[in-house]
Amino acid sequence: NSPSIVMLLGLDFSVQYVNKTLTGATTASIAGRSVFEFISETQAEELRHWIKIVRETKEPAFWESTSTGPGPSQGTIHWETRVGPNMDGNEVIGFIFFANDVTAKKKAQIERESLFNLSGDLMCVLNFEGNFLSFNPAFCTALGYSEEYLLPDAFMELIHPEDRQKSTDAFAQLVDHDNMVGEFENRYITADGSYKVIEWSGALDLEAQLIAGVGRDVTEKRELEQQLL
Repeated sequence: NSPSIVMLLGLDFSVQYVNKTLTGATTASIAGRSVFEFISETQAEELRHWIKIVRETKEPAFWESTSTGPGPSQGTIHWETRVGPNMDGNEVIGFIFFANDVTAKKKAQIERESLFNLSGDLMCVLNFEGNFLSFNPAFCTALGYSEEYLLPDAFMELIHPEDRQKSTDAFAQLVDHDNMVGEFENRYITADGSYKVIEWSGALDLEAQLIAGVGRDVTEKRELEQQLL
């Protein structure tokens, strides 16, 4: 019942068992045939490489690969593959092969990365210690820093001293209570020494222990409001 394609392979790469997930194949119809009949040349090369390591270490291996669909409309298929040793005592007698079609997940990931990179808003990802893990080009452009400069730093070090306490409180609220932080503002120092007012929204990913932040530069808007007042 596994959604993965599951095969038991012999030491000679012959198929001993296949589950019902592999379309059009049953154990009776392909038993004894080489697994290389069912994968691309590139996948075969990768499988040989990793099976050699599995046989030597007796530990499972995991990797990602691609293949081309049977029709022109299907295009590239992305796979997550895992191979482990089939053991008899301390002896490897074969291999257990799992493959998952992750094309839809990979497509969604590419779309998210495109939005992340093309957005005019400032976007960043932090860990629970407040250290930057990634940020988009708009973040670097708005503040004038290079990626190499920003990555080692905690975000608090860039915040105006007068805004650090409220920023710490907002960060703690997000981490401790899993609440969305919206319309929160603080001032960030730029590479030229000036400050920009950033309006933030933040969301928490408890499973991954990450915080995603989206910021908008409202410096000009706040300056115009002050002039109007």
